[in-house]
Amino acid sequence: MVAAVHGTQQQINMANWYVTSNTFAAVIGTAEDAQTVALSISNIDPDTDVWSGVYIKKENFKIGGATQGSGSTTLENTWTDGNVDSPVAKVVFTNDPADDSLADTVDNKVTATVHLNSYTPSAAGTLFVDIDESSTPPIMNPIKDIVLRTIFTLSDSTLSSNHTVTNVNISGITEATETSEITGQTIFKNSGNVEIGVSTLVSQVTFAAAAGYEYTELPSFTIHAGSNILLSWIPGIVYTPSITNVVTNAAGQYTGFTLNVHANVPSWFTTFGNYNLGDSANYQVEFTL
Repeated sequence: MVAAVHGTQQQINMANWYVTSNTFAAVIGTAEDAQTVALSISNIDPDTDVWSGVYIKKENFKIGGATQGSGSTTLENTWTDGNVDSPVAKVVFTNDPADDSLADTVDNKVTATVHLNSYTPSAAGTLFVDIDESSTPPIMNPIKDIVLRTIFTLSDSTLSSNHTVTNVNISGITEATETSEITGQTIFKNSGNVEIGVSTLVSQVTFAAAAGYEYTELPSFTIHAGSNILLSWIPGIVYTPSITNVVTNAAGQYTGFTLNVHANVPSWFTTFGNYNLGDSANYQVEFTL
């Protein structure tokens, strides 16, 4: 006969991680030696092949009602007895790959190794294992730190003292002004954390010309990464600028506008390591007024 080991999971979390059952051969009425059966836990929906949006690792899981081991990393991820069918003795959670090389990345999977005691099956059937989330649940949309500089240069020097530029405060973003050696140039530096895979407003700058003055045209942008070598050979953060709140005078000349920049760190970015981007990313939005 063929027996199955099925990992049940908390109903509330079934949209975030998925357990794939496994089978093993057994003969009815014949004593089976102690053995192990591996169950795979993934953040990819097996039916749609779509990522659920969470990052999983071995520490995220436990066996309902079981006793957790202690004294080493392996033992701390070992759960004995609990809500499991006989002859299940214990379940050990490990990262996949086992060398932890993808831990804290979107591509990490978890293996639940089910240890079976020796037993004699009386009929074909399924052994159930209650897999729950531990007190350290999977992470939804981890954050990464980013740095963006907005650099603009005035081609009309008369505007320098006849317009107001404001680097608007954004919750979770730190705004600063840096000194430029170029006459008429302003540098705003915005830094903070953004969620992976979520378009986040990271810069908002308002421009307002004084009465009797105007901007010749709305700006065209250049966006690029600076000194970060890594970002020169893999696609990096996606920065999207937009112009809103355009104000014109009676003659149709531009007298005000708002520059918005959204950042989106691709969900696969952590495949290259769970590092922070930081100031080395040195992304810049540049334009001339």
